[in-house]
Amino acid sequence: AGAARSRPLPLVPADKREAWDATLQRVRTWVEKQAAALPPTDPQKGELLFAKAELADLFGRYDEEIAAYREALALPHPSDVWKNNLAVVLALHAKDESGLPVALVNEVISA
Repeated sequence: AGAARSRPLPLVPADKREAWDATLQRVRTWVEKQAAALPPTDPQKGELLFAKAELADLFGRYDEEIAAYREALALPHPSDVWKNNLAVVLALHAKDESGLPVALVNEVISA
C-alpha cells in the first residue's frame, strides 16, 4: 500500500499519463470482474480483492479501497498485510478515530 499511496505519476511522463490511467482502468475492471465471479472459499478471491484495493488506492478512491479490504478480511483466511493496509488507509484517509486502525495493527503484531 505504501508504494501505491505514493502514486508514481512523477515517474510517468506527462504525455504518457493518459495511457497510464487507461491501462490501470482496464486492469481494475478485469480484477473486479474476476473477484466478483469467485466464491468466498476460493483462495484467489482474497488476492484479487487485495489487488482491487491497491488499484482503488492508485486512483485515490479510498472508500472503495476500504470496502475491498473489509471484504477481503471477511474471507476465511485474512492476511496480516490486508489488516495493516486497512489500518493505514483508515487512519490516513478516513481519519478513523474509532480505535479500529490501532486494533488491526495490534492484531498483526500479536500474531
